[in-house]
Amino acid sequence: MNTKTMLATAAAAILLVGGIVGFAAGRSTDDRDDDIHRGDMPASMMGERMGQGPAWDGGMMEMGGMPGVRYEGGMMAMEARAFVAMMIPHHQMALDMAAIVQDRGSDPEVKALAGEVVSAQTREIAQMREWYRDWYGTEPPEMPMSNSTHMMGMSMDLGELRSTDEPDRVFLRMMIPHHASAILMADMALAGSPRAEVANLAREIVAAQSAEIGSMQRMRERIAPPLG
Repeated sequence: MNTKTMLATAAAAILLVGGIVGFAAGRSTDDRDDDIHRGDMPASMMGERMGQGPAWDGGMMEMGGMPGVRYEGGMMAMEARAFVAMMIPHHQMALDMAAIVQDRGSDPEVKALAGEVVSAQTREIAQMREWYRDWYGTEPPEMPMSNSTHMMGMSMDLGELRSTDEPDRVFLRMMIPHHASAILMADMALAGSPRAEVANLAREIVAAQSAEIGSMQRMRERIAPPLG
């Protein structure tokens, strides 16, 4: 796969997310008004809240329910606090998927990449938890599931990965859009002019996970040609 095709694959996943959030943005109010809007997804589809601390008490975009995001000047920007709070459970979902493929998978390259995900994202979760406690004086909050957070890759079907006869292929199919959504969140955080620590982490996520998307797509094509 050439670079253009690889980027198109990632862009497709990002545009899918962006379309949902963009619709929400058109109906939003500024989260700085402290006006909290819960997404209108039925409870049966929302799943469990994500995180270990108290429930999220920051502003949320209407309809899509994206915490800490404002739409202004034609761009979406995510507050640093919301980015850290959301990226922790997003990373944890990646760790859960990686652990399953490490246990059930058979392809050495896929399992090696899963190990790299575990190493990097375990370290980043610990750092983000420390930041949140230091900066905001509490544990990271539980994140309400909604249309937009669901589309951000925070509600993957781990049951399929646990039961499939093709765990390597399914892991790659799930992890590529999951990485793409992390890149989108990082770009939104950078658009919000975050503090230096968050900006550096966001740039690292964009660089590392963009490269991993390319590697994973090549693995998909090798494992299950021609389309992966």
